[in-house]
This record gives sequence, C-alpha cells and structure tokens, in this order.
Amino acid sequence: MHNFLESTFGCVFRFGIYSDLLGYAKPNEAFFDKIIKSCGVAADNILHVGDDAICDLQGARSAGMRGALVRRSEDIQEAVYDAV
Repeated sequence: MHNFLESTFGCVFRFGIYSDLLGYAKPNEAFFDKIIKSCGVAADNILHVGDDAICDLQGARSAGMRGALVRRSEDIQEAVYDAV
C-alpha cells in the first residue's frame, strides 16, 4: 500500500491501518483508538484521510482526530497539505 500511495498520490503517509486487518469496521471507536495508540501522539495531531463522510470524517472527529474528506485521488495532496 505504501508504494501505491506514493506512486498514485505523490505523498507518503507515516503508516496505514486498515479496518479489515484490525477486525473493526469504521466508524467503530476501537478502530480510531488503535490508530491513536499506534501513533504515539495526541489525537489532534493525527490526520485521517478517507472518502466517506460518516465512516472516515465523522469517525475521526469523534475520536478527537483531524479528518480530511477526499472524493477523488487528485484531491488528496491538497487535503494533506492543507492540514499541515
């Protein structure tokens, strides 16, 4: 996935956590708690990028994280750089 993100979007994320590997579906609070614990930083310093307003954006914000809603792959760079 790391190589896909870099080649497709031109940016690299520190890491990825995927709900199918955790056994939790977004917006399950346990999914976002795992992200926060894995990062080792405050929730408000984490940007969760996704394409679903409820599962990704609302779920991240409910956990205290920042969220970016991206509908098209072309928009991901703008969303990430706006959040920095």
